[in-house]
Amino acid sequence: MSRRNTTIWIIVVLAIAIVGAVFATRRKPVVLRGAVLQADRDPNKQIPLANVQVSATNALGEAHAVSDASGSFSLTLPKGLRRKQPVRLQFRLKDYEPLNWDDFISDKVYIA
Repeated sequence: MSRRNTTIWIIVVLAIAIVGAVFATRRKPVVLRGAVLQADRDPNKQIPLANVQVSATNALGEAHAVSDASGSFSLTLPKGLRRKQPVRLQFRLKDYEPLNWDDFISDKVYIA
């Protein structure tokens, strides 16, 4: 292979690496969505809980949110947190027992 061909291949490989790095940093953040309901054996009595402090943490970062009047929450995870990584979800509300839930980050809807 000539020196010119080698130089061209090196430039092509570097260009691909740079484009890959740019797209990797532009990934959309992962958003965890779910709802918090009051536990009851009767599903009709499982009312939504508002103002629940919700957090998601692992060794790479954390995110926090508060549930709304319908019990819904949405957590936008920092860039370090990605799908399939372990995460601890924590739910806190005055006069209720705290809930810690170990899971993996995914696109599912979390119901606590």
